[in-house]
Amino acid sequence: MKAAEKNTFLSRIRKFIAREKLPGPGKKVLVAVSGGLDSMVLWHVLESLGYPLEVAHVNFGLRGKESERDEALVKKTAKKKGVTLHIKKVLPSEWPGKSLQERAREIRYEWFAQLAAKRNADAVFLAHHAGDQTETILLNLFRGTGIWGLKGILPHNQLWVRPLLDFSKEEILIYAVQQGLEWREDASNQKTDYTRNAIRLNLLPVVRSLFPGLDKVMRKEALRFRLAAGALQHALPELEKKFLLKIWPDGKGYDYGSIRRHPQGGFLLLELLTVRGFSTDVLEDLLEEDADTETRLWKSPQGYVAELKGNEFRIWEKETLPLDLKFTGLQKLPHPFFEGEWISAEEKSEGKAVLYGHGFTYLEGDEKMTFPLRLTNRESGDKIRHRGLEKKVSDLLTHLKYSKMEKERVYKLVDEKGKIPGLLLPVYRKPDEETRPSPEIEI
Repeated sequence: MKAAEKNTFLSRIRKFIAREKLPGPGKKVLVAVSGGLDSMVLWHVLESLGYPLEVAHVNFGLRGKESERDEALVKKTAKKKGVTLHIKKVLPSEWPGKSLQERAREIRYEWFAQLAAKRNADAVFLAHHAGDQTETILLNLFRGTGIWGLKGILPHNQLWVRPLLDFSKEEILIYAVQQGLEWREDASNQKTDYTRNAIRLNLLPVVRSLFPGLDKVMRKEALRFRLAAGALQHALPELEKKFLLKIWPDGKGYDYGSIRRHPQGGFLLLELLTVRGFSTDVLEDLLEEDADTETRLWKSPQGYVAELKGNEFRIWEKETLPLDLKFTGLQKLPHPFFEGEWISAEEKSEGKAVLYGHGFTYLEGDEKMTFPLRLTNRESGDKIRHRGLEKKVSDLLTHLKYSKMEKERVYKLVDEKGKIPGLLLPVYRKPDEETRPSPEIEI
């Protein structure tokens, strides 16, 4: 048995790496090191296990000389070990826009990802531990979360790897002392200005006094929720197929009545909504709502729109899809919403032209196509001459029983005089159809 295997700490990490199928010692990795206890231990552990590694350190400069001392320790340790070190100093211009903590996290992760790609690293190792896992689960629970939030921090999530999640802060400290490691203390961790710190310093000591094995329990619960979430994620596509009725370029329509009657329907609605940023208030509205002719809309902070129209529930990626194409003659232009597809103006008969586009149907008016023509979003008050009569576009769409969101996806073809020779109307395909042709439509 190797000397490293004799160390219980290292032996447990090896088992954790194997159990979670984390990248092993044969992989080149980038280690994020702040100079604090957790990351200095992670660095030492990975070296002891034989990982070829490079170190990345971010100096945010927020703590003045203390930040410089953090960097100095990382530099000294890297020089002593002969390890390649990468340092990013954050400029003041990089801070504006978001909260300090949120922006700092973005800067770290963006730079780590760029650096990993540049250095051909297979993974970025981070020093989150069991205490961080407990804090994260509680934070998610207090803020409101589904099963996805209760699974906490993942041991392996794409590029990011966290092999210390099975260890408490106390175990990490004992290992550091035993190995004679040097590290820096961040005084800002003792301030309760941030919610996470307040939970760590004020709430968790009380909870741990009542439940001494809290971190161990939370680790096990995180694993259970992760396994349950994985099973649900696998089952969700098949469940969705049961109720999917229509597919638009940027939207889907579901059988609302059947969803409500199905024992797993509420779960499907929950997942369709939460992954797009809708609150559970919307779910409660939908579960209480009876299908009727009135259309209801809900908007998420991420820009998605949920629409209930009669017995159909729809989710749209955006409220509107802006479009502005210019046709100088009979030609085809790249489709704005489907890669590899086209919108084309083609000759229908002598002196007549028609517009074709994947995902649309064409409504031809009486006006002759006189180029140049613009294809753009319709506006309130637009009129089209159709079958000898001038009609409001909005009246035509009402006749077609278009919902508000479908109306937002209607585009007009307009000439230089403001005349509208035709309209492109959105057309859905059924789930079992690969494509949907764009025939002309008559009213």
